[in-house]
Parts: sequence; structure tokens; C-alpha cells
Amino acid sequence: MDDVQRFAARQRARIVVGEAGCGRESLGSSRARWVEDALGLFENLGFDWLFFRFEGWGVPADFRHWWVVENSPDVDPLLLAYFGKNEV
Repeated sequence: MDDVQRFAARQRARIVVGEAGCGRESLGSSRARWVEDALGLFENLGFDWLFFRFEGWGVPADFRHWWVVENSPDVDPLLLAYFGKNEV
């Protein structure tokens, strides 16, 4: 990550981590640990990030239902806390 930070400083560029997330097969507790570690690292480094959940192709019609089921109580509070740090 040091090389990436040096590049960003030298080029005056923002770094975007565009492929971060967990598959739905991951257990809630291990998913939450991974999310906390990854997003904490990105935030500490000053990187922008995107979070995805692989469901297949497209957005399901019952999106709200799957958001609750897939992310679970272990991950939702983490995502909301990190989203809350947005300054844009």
C-alpha cells in the first residue's frame, strides 16, 4: 500500500478501491470482520471505496428484502457507520 500512497501523492490522485465486498456464502460474523478490516484500512489510507454484494446479474425486484437478509445485523451497522463518514 505504500507504493499506492506514494503514487497518489506524486500524481495528486484519489485512489478508489472498486472491488470490495463479500459473497453471500460468507458467514455473518466472518463477513463483518472482513468488512471492518477492509473498510478501516481503506479509510485510514484515505482511499475512496465501493462495496458490493454479488447476487447475480441485475438488481432483484425485492432488493430491500435481500439487503436485510444478505448483509445481516453483523454487517449493516458497519456499513452505515462507514457511509456516515462521507463528506460528499
